[in-house]
Amino acid sequence: MSWYLFILGFLAVLAFCRALAGKRNAAAAEKGILLAACALLLFFMAFRAESVGADTRQYTTAFEQIRNMSLGECLTKTVYGAGGNHAIGLEYGYRLYNWLLGQLFRHPQAVTAANSVLIIFLLYRFIRLQSRYALFCIWLYVTFGLFQTEMNMARNAIAILWCLCASRYIEEKKPLLYAANVLGAALFHQTALFFLILYPLSGIRITARSFKYLILTAMAAGFGIFLVKPWLHLVIPERYERYLYVTSPDTEGLVLGAFYFAVILAVLLMLRRENRSAALEISPVGNWCFLMNVFSFCVSYTLIAATRAAALFSPYFIVYIPQLLERGVRSESRKRFIAVCVTVFCGIVYVLRLTVNNIGGTMPYIFFWQQP
Repeated sequence: MSWYLFILGFLAVLAFCRALAGKRNAAAAEKGILLAACALLLFFMAFRAESVGADTRQYTTAFEQIRNMSLGECLTKTVYGAGGNHAIGLEYGYRLYNWLLGQLFRHPQAVTAANSVLIIFLLYRFIRLQSRYALFCIWLYVTFGLFQTEMNMARNAIAILWCLCASRYIEEKKPLLYAANVLGAALFHQTALFFLILYPLSGIRITARSFKYLILTAMAAGFGIFLVKPWLHLVIPERYERYLYVTSPDTEGLVLGAFYFAVILAVLLMLRRENRSAALEISPVGNWCFLMNVFSFCVSYTLIAATRAAALFSPYFIVYIPQLLERGVRSESRKRFIAVCVTVFCGIVYVLRLTVNNIGGTMPYIFFWQQP
């Protein structure tokens, strides 16, 4: 826990430095601070031990097998998880990436470091493309628990962040480029294909009034999924059918969904009514990521494993909240007030989570050279 508190403290110092910089050279200051913050996160993500992150050992175990295969074998041969008792499904792109990495490096830490470089690079690019408030985005990335979660689900994280970077092509109305990027991300994790739905949805105009009804519709549809649960196995691929029968409650996921909902709803309510629709109309991708997130968490009331689907869309919130403030609040003092409220609230909730919940199996944190 102490290392994660150190990261929060480091980000607070960066915030102080940003305040000292003022408006002069604001763009250069934001870029420099974002680079410093990403460098810190990369250090901790890349040099973590196999025990940090519930699935980290699965990735290193897979890498050790794939690096010793021929090119043909790496695309076809069964890969087993830690312990060798169960096969793990890996997409062709991720297999080939591991094989190429294995031709250059032999140490299993190489795959952890390489995955981390990809994740942080994509995070940096995503923030640079979508927000002028870089440090605020990084603060949300850490306090929303995404940093620790992505140390656990590195393969998913690469695919998700790749798709989020490609969301710029939705705004630029370039469907082929967007689809090509999503298909590329799906070579790392097939769930990236869910992002294809964002393109047509984002073309639907949303106002403050319609947004309210869409939230209610998403909740009703999510809770109502139990009506068709007996037939879902007919349309869900066989490799994912096991998720229909997960029965252990995902209390953490449900609480996290309520937290996301509360933060974004609070920000929207703090916007002046006349500016709310304008802010929503300028952030169509964020709106639909939020609605898909609400739907997924409501589905999880019937299908516990649906919290995994919610994880696809929640990373967009780190730029969505700053976008709502940037585009929906004209007064700089009011904008700062709302940002400070969100910053303090998320920081407090994050510290409380650290005391009661091992996010992504990332505690205790130790470096790879410290592991026995």
